[in-house]
Amino acid sequence: MSNPPLGRGARLYQALKEKENQQKQQQDESTESTPSLPRVGRGRASNIEKLMQLREAKNQSAIPTSSASSTSGISTSSLLKKLAATRISASSTQSSGEKPTTSTSTSIPPTPRSVESSSTVLPSSKEKEPVIKRAIPGKTDAIVPSTANYIRLNLQPGKGVYEYEVRYNPEIDHRGLKSKILGQFLKGPKTFDGVVLYLPDQLSDSTTKFTGKHPINDSDIEVSIIFKRKKRLGECIHLYNVMFRRIFKILQFAQLGRQMFDPSRPHRIPQHKLEIWPGYVTAVDEYEDGIMLCIDCSHRVLRTDTVRSYLTNCVLNRNARTFQQDATKALIGQAVLTKYNNKLYRIDDILWDKNPTCTFENRTGGETSYVDYYQNQHGLEIKDLQQPLLVNRASRRMGNSAEKVDQLICLIPELCYMTGLTDEMRSNFTMMKDVAMYTRITPNQRKVALQKFLENVRSSRESQELLNSWGLSIDSGTIDLEMRILAPETILFGGGRSVRGTQEADWTRASTQTQVISAIDIQKWYIIFTPQDKRNAETFKDTILQVCGPMGIRICPPQTFCLQNDSTGTYVDAFNRIIAPDVQIIVIIVPTQRDDRYSVIKKICCADKPIPSQVINSRTLGNPKRLRNVVQKIALQMNCKLGGQLWAVNLPKNRWMICGIDVYHDAQRSEGKSVAGFVASLNPQMTRFYSQCNYQSRGEELCYALKSLFSSALKEFYNVNGEWPSHIFIYRDGVGDGQLKFCQEYEIPQLMDAIKIVMASASKPEQIPKLTFIVVQKRINTRLFLKNDENNPPPGSIIDHTITRRDWYDFFLVPQHVRQGTVSPTHYIVVQDQSELSVDHVQKLTFKMCHLYYNWSGTIRVPAPCQYAHKLVYLVGQSIHKVPSEKLADRLYYL
Repeated sequence: MSNPPLGRGARLYQALKEKENQQKQQQDESTESTPSLPRVGRGRASNIEKLMQLREAKNQSAIPTSSASSTSGISTSSLLKKLAATRISASSTQSSGEKPTTSTSTSIPPTPRSVESSSTVLPSSKEKEPVIKRAIPGKTDAIVPSTANYIRLNLQPGKGVYEYEVRYNPEIDHRGLKSKILGQFLKGPKTFDGVVLYLPDQLSDSTTKFTGKHPINDSDIEVSIIFKRKKRLGECIHLYNVMFRRIFKILQFAQLGRQMFDPSRPHRIPQHKLEIWPGYVTAVDEYEDGIMLCIDCSHRVLRTDTVRSYLTNCVLNRNARTFQQDATKALIGQAVLTKYNNKLYRIDDILWDKNPTCTFENRTGGETSYVDYYQNQHGLEIKDLQQPLLVNRASRRMGNSAEKVDQLICLIPELCYMTGLTDEMRSNFTMMKDVAMYTRITPNQRKVALQKFLENVRSSRESQELLNSWGLSIDSGTIDLEMRILAPETILFGGGRSVRGTQEADWTRASTQTQVISAIDIQKWYIIFTPQDKRNAETFKDTILQVCGPMGIRICPPQTFCLQNDSTGTYVDAFNRIIAPDVQIIVIIVPTQRDDRYSVIKKICCADKPIPSQVINSRTLGNPKRLRNVVQKIALQMNCKLGGQLWAVNLPKNRWMICGIDVYHDAQRSEGKSVAGFVASLNPQMTRFYSQCNYQSRGEELCYALKSLFSSALKEFYNVNGEWPSHIFIYRDGVGDGQLKFCQEYEIPQLMDAIKIVMASASKPEQIPKLTFIVVQKRINTRLFLKNDENNPPPGSIIDHTITRRDWYDFFLVPQHVRQGTVSPTHYIVVQDQSELSVDHVQKLTFKMCHLYYNWSGTIRVPAPCQYAHKLVYLVGQSIHKVPSEKLADRLYYL
């Protein structure tokens, strides 16, 4: 049977092999050379690079064209040109953020391991210039000296990170044996993963060879250490993070999860059976001004009661018949701490038919009981021999295997301490207040803790030796910055009135004593309550009729409906009787907080029979001193849910549409999916919003239904304004650093396609709107401090240099006033910007949008559309579990 014809890549490979054989024959025999050791090929990019090197060789000669290449209709030189062009095109495409395109006609088969040279030196990666987007301070802006929780890392001259490849002859698979053999020759600091070796100093020769002894059979092993390249500082981030993790272990910190805590200095709260471990969270990364260590204070709340004591309380306080089911439901998924090794374990199962006297197979192949194991290994005596065993299922790699193997670890309940706070504990005001005394630390306390860490590192001889061995040193203090503070915003109300902004960014008094921008007359509405809340209902009715006048809201007396009982079915029957087309809103006063009742109410009012609804816990109406303030805020909420507008800020009167995107994950329901929410402004003042949501595959953070949601928002904008938006600003919440590229390459093209499709269907052609896409990150470890002040930075504080990302256009903004603890800024990453606005205008627009959230008379952490999207998806994912009715899309019914 004849062989199939060879493709272009195979024929090119044959030509290359013939050329290499000719070059080997022409080499001077007197030159000392060693045979090439086998090596795994580096793929298509390596082959293309090799072709370019051959083309530029001194003894360049035309590669002989075989009969196969002549039948292909293309010469090898032409193919070289195409490959070079493909390489240049791919590199330019990647630098521009686009996906590279590959051509199947120029594919090259993998090069055999014996063909590659053993001494190929990789070029160092080219260092790109950092992205610098810094605003020019305006006349009303203030510049103040400040600092942040970043510490600069310095590299000593002549030091660096040198990458080597290590080969063994004969081959060895076990990574531990490889490390032992390598350690026979290299005694100093190093990082080795079995193939790639990193050293702080360069070896004298490009290829270093030595003969080691096999640790098991004492046979000779030939080892070759081949220099590849010197890595730049920004390419060694993972190495430095591992190094600081080792420093924390030197300082005797315990690693719980990804954070490091100090078990020697716990804060004990005996009255609540709690203790709090102080610690740090660290991350080394490359920023605009170099490599820095970001370090922040952290705390871990631990309970002094064990799992055994919890099980004992369950037996005493609960039904013995359902004891096992109740305990399993409460403990599965919880994290416990074993103090004999300071490790966290997740409870995956409970073995009720096993106890500590049971035996297991140890490493030597023998049988031992759990009682004897803990006595011999940790010196611990297990007292209760009848307690069940806890099971932790962990996936670990065994040896050099790439696949993970499930391991079952059995734990003893009396040696496992509970962690975290239950919902019952969180509802205990006294307990949370006592915990906050240690976890909610002031800016000055946080700065002192950071300085304490630096002193501990400097005073530790072993830590200093580790840093010095890699040529690293850390600054003696946090980095100095210049902070820009924006002027307070003026708040606009109805009737042409305005309130000048303050440093606290709070206008609560003005919001309840000034007319709103747009008030909806409430003529027909209901108050629903149970017999026990009849008095609260009457008090609420009288108070709301009094407080609505100063806010410009005209309201008629409501109709009341008293339920017979508090059962869920009673509420459903009442809604079926009350809800009618002429009813504007219903207010439900519930005696207690129950999730099942709330879900039924919201599902009926938001999806089945769409009508704005307001649920009030009767306990919030029970305090006469706070009753008026509570009812004023409820009245403002009711006005928003009917389509009213409360206040505004000065914004450019252009055809701008500002949107917010967020995603909610339903982790508790087995059939749950992720809910994607999209909220867009509809008017020039950014006070009316159009809200939509959709379901997507469970667990996915990035939206896959953006195109349809965005298209609907664009059409609604056109229906309201009679024209398309000129600029579109989208604030996207819930995107981590690892998803930025995917967000740039997937979500933004969806939005651009939606714009083109909607504009193409328009009756008359108009200019395509300009899109600006900004990622909002709240869960960050960055903290900003005033240099000469112990207070938090005021709202409007901005840092857009030095500690910003090296490869992104971003900035940090402190939007809200914090009275307790340390303020946490919000990180904004401008992934795409077509607005042609200055950096200053983008930052000011973001700060302005933090003023327009109508459920709080002050600034919030994120722009209002982003927070609206969060409230929408949380309501749908937590309570409704279905898409709300389109009839409520132009109202803020989810506040």
